[in-house]
Amino acid sequence: MKRYFLLLFLILIHIDLLATNYPIKTIEQLDYNREAQTLNRRQLNDFPDAHTGFMFNNGDNATLKWRPQGIAGFVRPNGQRYIAVSWYGLEAANYQDRGTRISIANVSQMSRVRYRHILLVDENGNPFTNMHAGGLVYRQGKFHVPDSRCISNTSICLAKKSNRADASDLNHYQIHTFSIDAIEEVPSADRDSFHNYRYIIRRESSYTVDIKPSFLSYNWDNNEFVVGAYNNCRNDGGNEDGPHDNAPECFKEKNKIGWYSSIVNNEISDFRSCGYFYSEMQGAALASSRAAGYDRNFWISASWGRGHDSTLYYGQLNTNTCEFTKIASQKKTYPAGLEDIHYALTSDNIWMLTEFGSNERASGHNNNRVVFAVKKHLITP
Repeated sequence: MKRYFLLLFLILIHIDLLATNYPIKTIEQLDYNREAQTLNRRQLNDFPDAHTGFMFNNGDNATLKWRPQGIAGFVRPNGQRYIAVSWYGLEAANYQDRGTRISIANVSQMSRVRYRHILLVDENGNPFTNMHAGGLVYRQGKFHVPDSRCISNTSICLAKKSNRADASDLNHYQIHTFSIDAIEEVPSADRDSFHNYRYIIRRESSYTVDIKPSFLSYNWDNNEFVVGAYNNCRNDGGNEDGPHDNAPECFKEKNKIGWYSSIVNNEISDFRSCGYFYSEMQGAALASSRAAGYDRNFWISASWGRGHDSTLYYGQLNTNTCEFTKIASQKKTYPAGLEDIHYALTSDNIWMLTEFGSNERASGHNNNRVVFAVKKHLITP
């Protein structure tokens, strides 16, 4: 009985630690303890039209415990420019319980980029186990992080667990928000409770979205969030030598991109979407278009596997009819693992990143985790 009460006491102490709020730090006050490698001209040549970029340090580039996914950017009132990247913990390394982290990198001087990892947790201090965080948006002081795990005990989750064919998107996915003004510095004595992270951000709120949120970006021209669903061309996942992205049989209704602008009381009121896009989509960005018959320009990244080049497709979309251009010349080939896309309005940059690290190389592909930027006008139809 004494052992039982002792165990209960220790559990209560642990729960109390997780729920404790720690001192708040601003972005400027963080200890940026890691230095990225700025890409030189030779390295930039591997990324068509890229004019700047960086590679994560050797440890983060090589780790088999985390993979980068989403990308966002923002400018502080003091003029300092930042890029944020979301990562998920890999189940193969038993890191799924770490959930998701964000790297915040100061890119004001690209010759010396320093960054810091921050762990994302819920209101009680618990990580988001198995959350993929395939996209990232920063808007009005908040990070929006997509959660492609379906909400427990709903019909879609049960259908997926039983491998039923009717497991379609039925409003059972969430996007979580985290305030940049709520970064907590965990005392060294308590860091074991947060996987040894010095900084955490607790979830502020969540809202549901009518599509599986595999990736997320923001269209500053039209003030709308852009969300999309990743799907393999073949229902069984296929193999790396099968049909992919722009093969005629791969344009399916489930390959959706949606957009919304109004979030009231944690609910979206104006969601719309179009289907029949590319399979294996990893990211998408939209901007306004003046082309006759179209109201949006689009950029879509597609990739599959560490041993295959990625593709960036760009063209025009009519959001009313869902018609979009498929012009063979409007695409760029990039190294394996191209992921999310961030359109930076103030700098006219399209920022992208690759997910596979130096320990995930394949024949003919020397993979690295790279963040890079291309001027929008160079890849606009």
